[in-house]
Amino acid sequence: MMIIFKFFALGEYEKKEKWVNKMCSKGYALTNCNVCSFLFDKCNPGEYYYSIELLENLPSHPTNEDFINYLNDEWGIEYVCQYRNWAFFRRKRKLGEFSLFSNVSSKVYYFKRTLISRLMLIIFLIIFSLLNISTSASGSTDQIVSFLLILVSIILVIVDIPTFIEYKKLKKLDES
Repeated sequence: MMIIFKFFALGEYEKKEKWVNKMCSKGYALTNCNVCSFLFDKCNPGEYYYSIELLENLPSHPTNEDFINYLNDEWGIEYVCQYRNWAFFRRKRKLGEFSLFSNVSSKVYYFKRTLISRLMLIIFLIIFSLLNISTSASGSTDQIVSFLLILVSIILVIVDIPTFIEYKKLKKLDES
């Protein structure tokens, strides 16, 4: 068993899928995942092919349970793990690669909702910090914390750039 901590921006889901498949080609099968942690067990190199899918609801939702059971029963596609609505599936490579073809409109909606909530958080942090800086004594702990919150806001903006780029790309694809 091996745990790897690796960060992928929301818009880098294809990059994440490629990385997991590369890990499998090296003999490590994904067995669980979270925000930035991936749990791998040893396997035969290239034993599985992985695909990531945006589900409309959480995997435990009854409609998704039926979908997951159908994929397993009819296509030999196994549900592995999920973080939020993004789920990893795998199938023995000898059965061939597969793609679940996520609905582009649902991805656009998901990205938009996520970006708006993050933007609201960034705006709140900046306004709170500026108000705190303007009302605090020079060099106080409050001002230092406020400057750190502004730094966190800047980091959030930088981290969301790939997500925003992917959102624009998907939105343009969805409109055509």
